[in-house]
Amino acid sequence: MRAWRQYTEPRNEVRDVLIPVSAVIGPAFKGQAGEVVEALSELTDLPDDLPFDLHLSDGSSVQITPEMVTRRTEEITVHGEWFTPHVIEPAFGIDRIVWHILDHAFTETEKEGEPYSVMRLNSKVAPYDVAVLPLFDKPGMMEIARDVIARVNSVPGCKGEMDSSRSIGRRYARVDEIGVPWAVTIDHDSIEDGTVTIRRRDDQKQIRCSVDDLIDTLSKGDISILF
Repeated sequence: MRAWRQYTEPRNEVRDVLIPVSAVIGPAFKGQAGEVVEALSELTDLPDDLPFDLHLSDGSSVQITPEMVTRRTEEITVHGEWFTPHVIEPAFGIDRIVWHILDHAFTETEKEGEPYSVMRLNSKVAPYDVAVLPLFDKPGMMEIARDVIARVNSVPGCKGEMDSSRSIGRRYARVDEIGVPWAVTIDHDSIEDGTVTIRRRDDQKQIRCSVDDLIDTLSKGDISILF
């Protein structure tokens, strides 16, 4: 594939050209003679030796022998040039964008001698905003956890999920691995005074606050103001 680039002004250039010998080319190529002559006139890089293969516009090629052309140096007026386009195709498919985000967010550290993975996703692309984790699957804690998750999900633009299976440490690791920015733990004190523990994913710092304060800061769009 090629394209024509028109110059803003004609240029005078000294070039080596191959002048077709019509008396030889006509009988040799018959119906293709016109295409051969045109292709010869468009050559910019002349071959060092003859014979050579000349490529025509229809994709075919013919062999040019020494008796078919005369090499000459001429000053010619050039109005443009043929060139082969080189296309740079930026890839912005959704799959590549997602892989790029995951690659930049993933970190692996060590915790208690074991590899520990954290997906430091921006909260706008995290799978959900808040993980609600009752310390034990017991009456009292589960009711509070269900109430907290309902209030979290009532905040416009916020999404929470509850996880009550396995140890609290394993659940922290699980939400860190998938990139959930905040974990809210319901424990014995939650039953007594209505407070919860909020854990920040990126540095694992924890604070304690009331459920009302949690929901209020979620409504303002930034839990980090509590830290």
